[in-house]
Amino acid sequence: MAVEFEHINIAVQPIVNSITMEVISFEVLARWSDHKFGVVCPETFIEIAEKNGYINKLGMSVFSQALNYLVNFDKVSELKPLININVSILQIKNPNFFNEVKSLIKRFRLSPERIVLEITESYDIDDSRAIFKTLITLHHYGFKISIDDFGVSSTSILTLLHLPIYQVKLDKSFIKKAIETSFGLKLVAKLCEFCEESGVNVVAEGVETEMMYTKLKSAKVPYLQGYFFSKPCEPYMWLGKVKHE
Repeated sequence: MAVEFEHINIAVQPIVNSITMEVISFEVLARWSDHKFGVVCPETFIEIAEKNGYINKLGMSVFSQALNYLVNFDKVSELKPLININVSILQIKNPNFFNEVKSLIKRFRLSPERIVLEITESYDIDDSRAIFKTLITLHHYGFKISIDDFGVSSTSILTLLHLPIYQVKLDKSFIKKAIETSFGLKLVAKLCEFCEESGVNVVAEGVETEMMYTKLKSAKVPYLQGYFFSKPCEPYMWLGKVKHE
């Protein structure tokens, strides 16, 4: 494991408005390319980090790179997108997590309201008072809270009622199955309707084809993410693209 994380870099993937196709946020994804091991799967090195007590250090490294990307993006664009950063439950459990991310926000002179924290694990948030308390603290400071893998994880609709959730991300396996039938599409549409009425944004992940895009747009899913729009790419590629538009 790269204890100092000198080989851990980030890739970014846009989240777009399904109607205007405008980029409203970038999800930041950790990448590890090592001269000895080659490209290491994120699931592998994140699991190693969690088991060996490195996850907080890894998380802060990714967080710092994400904020640096946002600062550089602002230098070449007036769009002011949000940034989605994946956060491990183990990070949330760390009593120093809030102070650490608050310190980074101040160092980069960014507003916490532009930072979306994606809770990545299948975890019953309602069962942990400490996690609940930390998420509330983060929300009050201005961070936005997103629930990832919604539709396949143990996270329930009740979580939307108990926590100040800004966003839910519908898992790509759920989306792929749902669009196969009219019932599935109606279910997605109703879920989006419920979330909209509750003030929660919905993102459908794993949009890979024009057909998927068309169906999800017809179901009025407000935000979409996937290879149809862009594969995860190195930050400089997006910075260069925006700079020359």
